[in-house]
Amino acid sequence: MYNVTLTEGRNREVRRLWEAVGVQVSRLIRVRYGDIPLPKGLPRGGWTELDLAQTNYLRDLVELPPETSSKVAVEKDRRRMKANQIRRAVKRHSQMAGGRRSGGRNNNG
Repeated sequence: MYNVTLTEGRNREVRRLWEAVGVQVSRLIRVRYGDIPLPKGLPRGGWTELDLAQTNYLRDLVELPPETSSKVAVEKDRRRMKANQIRRAVKRHSQMAGGRRSGGRNNNG
């Protein structure tokens, strides 16, 4: 088993890199976006609020002017509560989507 941290790369590029040397990739986990670390409990499709410094870091990467004030107050407790809320919503959505996929549409004519 390998544990590798890449500074940049796309999912398919990383898989192709490893497959080129005969290693099968079982899973990839994004741990940060640029210099912004992602919370460990962030579910697939989830999101987290960024503070002003993080927002301006991303804005700078795409050459947008910095924000001078944050639109949202970001507190750790609020983040934790939101993360749990997101996790539940993603879980509900994936359960519902799974049920719909197996049923499919009935096109008899």
